[in-house]
Amino acid sequence: VIKEVEAREMETLRLRMKGVCLEDLCEIVAKKHHVEISELRSGSRRRTIMRAREDFAQIAVKKLGMSSAEVARFLGVTTTCICRIVNHRRMSKYAGELLDSLSP
Repeated sequence: VIKEVEAREMETLRLRMKGVCLEDLCEIVAKKHHVEISELRSGSRRRTIMRAREDFAQIAVKKLGMSSAEVARFLGVTTTCICRIVNHRRMSKYAGELLDSLSP
């Protein structure tokens, strides 16, 4: 259990040291899902936008160690929305691919 926690911390630290910020992640996710950055940050409930937002939230919270509140403010949605995404949804295959593109 301790080794798992240490591995997660190292992953988060590695991505943070690389300088990945919410703006960069937003740009990458928007390109991957073929949506506009303004749409991703608008709070829209269109299915394609919601899927992109889910990937963004999963990576930002679980891999970059950002707070749900910080991610919610950035995306223009509620903190509850981000918490539900992070706690109740599995990371999609796109999120894994996006994460690989962030890794060195």
